[in-house]
Amino acid sequence: MVNYNSLDTAQPDPRKEFIVEACMALLGISQKDRGIFRSNPESNGELEKFLEDLNTKILFAYEQAHETGISGEFRNVCLSTRYGDIPSKLGVAVAFIKTGVGELAAGTMSRRVVTTTVDVTHPMRGLRGVLREAYSKVGKG
Repeated sequence: MVNYNSLDTAQPDPRKEFIVEACMALLGISQKDRGIFRSNPESNGELEKFLEDLNTKILFAYEQAHETGISGEFRNVCLSTRYGDIPSKLGVAVAFIKTGVGELAAGTMSRRVVTTTVDVTHPMRGLRGVLREAYSKVGKG
């Protein structure tokens, strides 16, 4: 059985909060469901990689099927830096794309990270949308 953890951390990192809020908004997870919004340890590692590794430029987020456990229902969100990890049957994933160079600081997340959805059932259309979104953000930058 996979061990799922809340994406909330004991010492809040505003960069992680940015990712959590965007995931919730774009995956349709309401604030009242925040307590059941969870990820697995592998996803947490992928999030750290995106935030800390200067060479990791993209992070995908997608929701697995709802799960009911001992303490109730959970909304499990998986994070990956690899497009191939996303099951195509899910339809939509969230993409976070770093722009510019250097470390991501809490105060620069909204300027340096393009956030958009990707249609994973039609990869070329999804990629075109991601590129359009990234280009529009970089063009303003």
